[in-house]
Amino acid sequence: MHFICSINNLNLLLAMKRIILLFLIFICVPFFIIPKHGTLPINTQITIENSNNKRDSQWEYVKNRLFNGKSEFVFRINGPILIVLDNATKQDSIAVEKTISELKKILPNKTIDYFKNYTKVDVYTHLRNMHRNGVIKQIIPVSLYSSVITFTFNQTNPFFKKLHNTSVLDDLSTITREVRPLRGLDNNGYKATPEIIYFDIHKNVSQEKRFEYIQYEFFRWLCYIQPVKNYSIKYIESGIFNTSEYLPEFGTLNSLDKFLLQKLYSDDFIDEFNSYLFDNYPWRYAILFINKNYAITNVYVISSILAICILLLSFSLFKDSKFKYSYLNYFFPLLILNLSLIYFAFIYIFLIQLDSPLIWESTISGFMVVIVLSFSMSFILWVLERLFIKQQNKFGYQIILQFIFTLATLNILPFSLIYFKGLNNSLEVIIPLIIFFTILSLLRCVYIYFNHYSENLIKQKDVELSQLKELQAATELNSLHAQINPHFLYNALNSIASLAHINAKKTEEMALSLSDLFKYSINRKGEKLSTIKDEVEMVENYLKIEKIRFEDRLEFSVDVEPSLLENKIPRYVLQPLIENAVKHGTSNIEGKGNIHLNITKNNNNLLISVGDNGPDFPDGLVSGHGLQSVYDLLRLSYGEHANMNWENSPKKKITISIRSNS
Repeated sequence: MHFICSINNLNLLLAMKRIILLFLIFICVPFFIIPKHGTLPINTQITIENSNNKRDSQWEYVKNRLFNGKSEFVFRINGPILIVLDNATKQDSIAVEKTISELKKILPNKTIDYFKNYTKVDVYTHLRNMHRNGVIKQIIPVSLYSSVITFTFNQTNPFFKKLHNTSVLDDLSTITREVRPLRGLDNNGYKATPEIIYFDIHKNVSQEKRFEYIQYEFFRWLCYIQPVKNYSIKYIESGIFNTSEYLPEFGTLNSLDKFLLQKLYSDDFIDEFNSYLFDNYPWRYAILFINKNYAITNVYVISSILAICILLLSFSLFKDSKFKYSYLNYFFPLLILNLSLIYFAFIYIFLIQLDSPLIWESTISGFMVVIVLSFSMSFILWVLERLFIKQQNKFGYQIILQFIFTLATLNILPFSLIYFKGLNNSLEVIIPLIIFFTILSLLRCVYIYFNHYSENLIKQKDVELSQLKELQAATELNSLHAQINPHFLYNALNSIASLAHINAKKTEEMALSLSDLFKYSINRKGEKLSTIKDEVEMVENYLKIEKIRFEDRLEFSVDVEPSLLENKIPRYVLQPLIENAVKHGTSNIEGKGNIHLNITKNNNNLLISVGDNGPDFPDGLVSGHGLQSVYDLLRLSYGEHANMNWENSPKKKITISIRSNS
């Protein structure tokens, strides 16, 4: 009993641990994912003059213009910056030289030079050599292609202007450029072809303005400005990189533009930017901004793990429970499943959608919806399986129906969400859920199959164990019989030996009686049971043998109800009791010994009693080979349906009670 209580306490302790772990996952985890306070809301708009802004205006300028908010990849020239001049006038060359000089001040560690000076090859000679005789002969590395910018001056082509991005500066001047296609970038950020910018600047334009136009185009080529979006900081001062649109007539170089170029072309640019982002923004926003796809994958994995943990822990609390009402066996698993899915959606949406705060009211209302939905789904599944799945159906047919009913019931959830919530892009929501529920339905069928298989296996093992126990019992019985016969033979032969020199006739009678006893034993070899009549006859032969030995000192009587003579009892269950009465009763008194065998029936109990007038049984447990063999016979034959006890008053006797199963 103490062992059982310990097991129950251990199971209760394990259940409490699971409940505590469920509480920690379900309730406490959301508090760890709430972003830190103290930073400005993500969509706050401020001006550069706002001194209370905790975010750095320079880094915000970089962030909003270079990054798309989905990855940390930005375009920049990784190699040297090489310039090609085509059809440039003296004024154009002076403006380009001034632009190069200005850029070198901003990027002192960057190589900035003319293509011919750097490669020692004229660009036109290079292009001619590449296509000579139809065979490509490369002179410079392909990686330098993305480093080359070509300025072509004083060329106009109305058809060409329609195909490319053109800025009309005034009625007399235009700038036409090839818009950099980001799809044309390979993994290293190289473009497939050099870029060409066409300047058609009127001769009357001032030298300073000409310089500003060339500088604008040159600097814009050094990076890619993301399309217009809702910037978190509004800047009053205009700049080269202030807008995604090309506005060379308004854009002038300012301190923010210089900061952008300096950081973009620094060796630790990405590390610096990431540090700024994590220091000034909620961590979930920073992670999503740096690498949205990677973050979504991680959030999906983490949310799935949490949901699976809830699912497994919850099911472990109910896996061995069988409720009184069969409907509850459907309700609780579906409730756990739906809660796990809602919890997964809650964590996933909160981490991915930055404008989704924790609203406890909606959480509680969602919980109530889940309960109602679980109640409806479980009721439908319970009714379907009770109506259409019968025990007499083949097991394979049952499995197919269970799969169909489970899948149909589970799909109530996604369609309900779409109907009540009016979700956009419903196919994007529905298809993954249908796939998930199909897998879940298959898993339920697999679980049912293996559960059915294991139950059959357990039943088979129980049958085999019962057969082994039967075989063991038979072996023990045979062993007991083998123990009884030699023991009795030993006592009988001692009696014959003691009479051999005293009375030859009695010795002969005793030997013949012993022969009859063994004839009984041999004829019933292998039999476990014998009739009371046969056992009584064996006892009488035994007592005749002892009567010859003890003569007038031994008297015995046998009283058996006639209706019980054909009842069967274990072989050799009476003889050890009689032998014990002779050995510990008659042989230990000087006067006449009396032995009584009485077999009666009281209600459904068969009563066998053996009494004698010898010394009383000692206090405590009565031991000895004979009584132990009787006890073992009763245990192996009847289990708990038989018992043996002894008493000294009012009369000394041993009583066996065998309870009938009928």
